[in-house]
Order: sequence, then structure tokens, then C-alpha cells
Amino acid sequence: ANKLGEHYINMGQAALAKAQENPAARDIELERALHNFEQALQYNRGSNEAVGMITETNEAIRERNEQRKLTMNLVTGAQDVVREAERARASEDFSTAISTYESAIGLFGQVTGDFPEQHTLA
Repeated sequence: ANKLGEHYINMGQAALAKAQENPAARDIELERALHNFEQALQYNRGSNEAVGMITETNEAIRERNEQRKLTMNLVTGAQDVVREAERARASEDFSTAISTYESAIGLFGQVTGDFPEQHTLA
């Protein structure tokens, strides 16, 4: 049972490493890591290492979800600024439209590639 527990720890650590290497696959790899660490704990109930890795992975998932929410809010805010610029352009207030579009570009520019779906929107 201990050997099987160690195997799952190793698999979980490999998934964590992949999550760090590839931001686009981070969600899947973090879930895979968590599953492996939970499996390790099933086979070795006394594994402090498995418990620690589960805690660490849950924290990484929570942080990832917070980052996603912030990124989504950033995209939504930038889209609102674009609509504001479009209203200024429609009313022929071109200097306001240009500066407002520039603000939107700045906001969209803050969206990283960590979340491909939001990055595509930006």
C-alpha cells in the first residue's frame, strides 16, 4: 500500500510540475494532481506528505479561481470602456472616443495568456 501511495504522490507531483510549465493546462493538471494526492492518501492514510500536498494543491486551485475571476472582471471592464468609446464616437466626440479606446487597449493589454478564453476576448 505504501508503494502505491508513493506512486500516486509521484504522479501528483508530475501533474503539479506540468501545471507550472503550461498555464493553459493548469486547471486540468491541478485537478489531476489533487486526484492523485487523494489516491495516495487512500492507500497510505498516515501520509503527512499526501495531506500537505492536498492542502497545497487546494490552495493553488483557489488562487487560480481568484485569478480567473479577476481576469474576467478586467475583460468585462475593458468591454464596458469600449462601449463608452463607441458612444463617444457615435456622438462625434472623437477626442474622447480616441482616449477612451486607448484606455480600453490598456486594460485588454493586462490580460495574460494564463486563461486562453479571456485572452482571446481581449
